[in-house]
Amino acid sequence: MKKVLVLLATVLLFIGCEDTDFEQGKKAYEKKDYITAKPLFEKSCDSGNAEACENLGKLYYWGKTTGKEYDTSKSFSERAEESKPFFEKACDKKNGKACDYLGTIYSKNYQGSGGDYFKGNEYEEKSCKYGHALGCVSLGHSYYLGLGVRQNLATAVEFYGKGCDLGAQEGCKYYKETSAKLFFRETIENK
Repeated sequence: MKKVLVLLATVLLFIGCEDTDFEQGKKAYEKKDYITAKPLFEKSCDSGNAEACENLGKLYYWGKTTGKEYDTSKSFSERAEESKPFFEKACDKKNGKACDYLGTIYSKNYQGSGGDYFKGNEYEEKSCKYGHALGCVSLGHSYYLGLGVRQNLATAVEFYGKGCDLGAQEGCKYYKETSAKLFFRETIENK
């Protein structure tokens, strides 16, 4: 009986616990106090909080790790490289927004000319799968333009539709435009 009570108390303790480092980090971030937010997000990320890892990645990606609103001492490619480990950790925990950031980083390849669209699309596919609307829209663009994949308007329409269903207005816009284009193309080809 004593073991059951100890087990029950432990379970209730964990259920009632919230990630106070993460919550404090979010409050500091909202106040633009990035110096305070960074170590709080680091601690929470190290404890396995995917959203904290994503937010830490965004601090590096947008150049906010020095406390300035936008630090220009590093190039965008340097900041993108610094942010990748945090986005990867969050993406591995099924954080769609972090996967979308990685898709952008790889597709744009801030290190040089041309991107690795194939790898970028892999991350955008994960982003969409994990329910992030903009990941679906980005993947739709890849299929529409043939970036790292064979150009396929029907598949583009599918991903634009998923993005729209998940709440991205631009997904709805591209769904409508691309569907019309596909319809006219098929109509002409069938004549």
